[in-house]
Amino acid sequence: MVLNSLDKMIQLQKNT
Repeated sequence: MVLNSLDKMIQLQKNT
């Protein structure tokens, strides 16, 4: 699923 990739991207953006 692409959810895994999205979850990682979201977490990265939140870290910003």
